[in-house]
Amino acid sequence: MPKKSYFQFCPIAMAVEVLEPRWTMLILRELCLGSSRFNEIRRGVPRMSPTLLSKRLRELEENGIISRSVHTHNKLLIEYQLTPSGHDFINVIMEVGNWGKKWIDSKDSLQNTDVELLMWDIRRNLHAEHFPLTFGVVQLHLTDAVARHCNWWVIFAPGAEPDLGPIEPPEEVNLFIETDTLTLTEIWLGYKSIEKACEVKALQLLGPQSLIKSVPNWLGPSAFANIESLNNR
Repeated sequence: MPKKSYFQFCPIAMAVEVLEPRWTMLILRELCLGSSRFNEIRRGVPRMSPTLLSKRLRELEENGIISRSVHTHNKLLIEYQLTPSGHDFINVIMEVGNWGKKWIDSKDSLQNTDVELLMWDIRRNLHAEHFPLTFGVVQLHLTDAVARHCNWWVIFAPGAEPDLGPIEPPEEVNLFIETDTLTLTEIWLGYKSIEKACEVKALQLLGPQSLIKSVPNWLGPSAFANIESLNNR
């Protein structure tokens, strides 16, 4: 039992004791979405200190929600996996997200735009099978971001997972996308369509028509984009 207890036999109270400490649910979100290494999890919780992340991972391991394995040939390579208990939590955390998208005012959500977190979420939801070229580079320019976060490149290459990062590749750009952080977040979360953003000039797509038309197919969206928001004050 955690050190801080509600001293109630109710299963809800017992579960909350494990899940309530700050950042725990977001760490579980990252693990449920496929992150397994420390630095991958950190990318999903960029404002969390490494020390606290290590502490929370130990707590989750102690509570049997995750397991920790050390690579046979590299002891510095540690991976975290969900146990059966953790896998059983995936549906729970997705329902929490569904509830948040449905009932939290979108204006409140969109006040918390975060370029790095947005790019990390987009990166793990790219659909290479819908990109028309075998190899291609997409440049994404955010007009309102600080210099080190204003340009990002998506690389589609055969036999590899799509990559997205701030380092410019040597290859020629095939498609150029320009927008601002808020618009891209609205598109990602399903508050605005790509077509509507283009119509109001909040999004510009420059390149061959075949690539422009493919964008809605390979660019996500978020797992919660199709959940209707019912609390827009």
